[in-house]
Amino acid sequence: MDRHELFTPKLALHGGAAIRAEPLPSALLGASSVGADELEALCKVVENRNLFRHYGLGKSHFADDFEALLRSYFEVPYALGLTSCSAALQCAWAALGIGPGDEVVLPAFSWFSCYNSIVLAGATPVFCEIDRSMNLDADHLREKLNSKTKAVLVVHYQGSAANLEAIKGLLDPGGIALVEDVAQAMGGSLNGRKLGTVGDIGVFSMQGNKILSTGEGGFLLCKDARIFERAVRFHDLGILREVFAAQLPSELGIVADSSGGFSGLQFRISEVTAAMGIAQFAKLDGMISKCRKWWHRLRSNLEQRLPGISFRQSYDLAGDLGITMFIDFGSGEKARLFSQAYNAEGLRVGPSSGMVNLLHLDYVKQRRMPHPAMPPFAKGQPGEAVRYSPADCPETDGILSAMVAIAVGPLYSEADFIDIENGIVKACSGLGLFEG
Repeated sequence: MDRHELFTPKLALHGGAAIRAEPLPSALLGASSVGADELEALCKVVENRNLFRHYGLGKSHFADDFEALLRSYFEVPYALGLTSCSAALQCAWAALGIGPGDEVVLPAFSWFSCYNSIVLAGATPVFCEIDRSMNLDADHLREKLNSKTKAVLVVHYQGSAANLEAIKGLLDPGGIALVEDVAQAMGGSLNGRKLGTVGDIGVFSMQGNKILSTGEGGFLLCKDARIFERAVRFHDLGILREVFAAQLPSELGIVADSSGGFSGLQFRISEVTAAMGIAQFAKLDGMISKCRKWWHRLRSNLEQRLPGISFRQSYDLAGDLGITMFIDFGSGEKARLFSQAYNAEGLRVGPSSGMVNLLHLDYVKQRRMPHPAMPPFAKGQPGEAVRYSPADCPETDGILSAMVAIAVGPLYSEADFIDIENGIVKACSGLGLFEG
């Protein structure tokens, strides 16, 4: 008999009774809270008969109200509602004047849009390792910076802040811009400062599995008037409308017209999305408070019951959203064994929203663009000789394989968390993990 069976129930993986028969509730965040408030907000938009923010049959105001809410909540002078976080990233590079010949550093572990937005701006992505926080590694970043570097994109994965203080310390003020991707960490903080307000630009998502959900949607935050003006122009065909011009300092002499504009796209937020965003925002702090409460309790209980347990690195436990518990097993094999045993107990592993190691994507390795003559990789372009491979960031896969995510959903009950805790302890004890 295995010695662990003397002290723990037989694992379901080995024929024992599973801890749970019914599936856990959805771990989605904002989508889990959609209800009467959102329906009331949508009805108001329909009653107003004005779905476009700038003109129509009625008096539009939801987009303006939403941006005012963002400015107040995040304590920033400028906020711009958009159609998605991907749109926000594209606006960020345009606002910063990023283009051919420029390099933008990003973590290898991130999202498709992080890479796509950079190459579609004509700039060259430079991939960086992650550390055990699963966010960009400041030590490896130091090796990636050079005279061509114009921006660094930091992604705050699943509610936990990257090492912003160390990262900012490597960047020359006014020389290399810092953009924060807060798609999976809205409401999180680092040393008392909300994520998305530390860098030059913060971009956020309200897609279906994000912390707030309007189905699709996003926004951009910044503190610099010129950056805001350029972002506004790019998101609206190069136009600067009065509602935005009125927010800019009068001494800049910027007027509401197309002079000074440039070619832009069409990423304007609708009144429908903005109204949904306002209704969802009213629930943000409540959702965060609940997730954090159970996340801290679960973490504390596991540390007592499994003294050797290790979690993902954190630069601010108090500022973590608490939406996912990442257990660091130190090796991919141990993580795989745990996941099998834990899933067999009727529980599940996995975060509420994911990312990938982009260096494994075929179109990244092949550097394929919509047209072969497009920068940055075409013949004669600055990135012509650039090649990408997982070997560029050899530590990233090892770190990712060792981590197991346990989602913390706002719909979970105390009984659900008891099952989760017991399932983790049972699987770890039954496999002899985290023992000296």
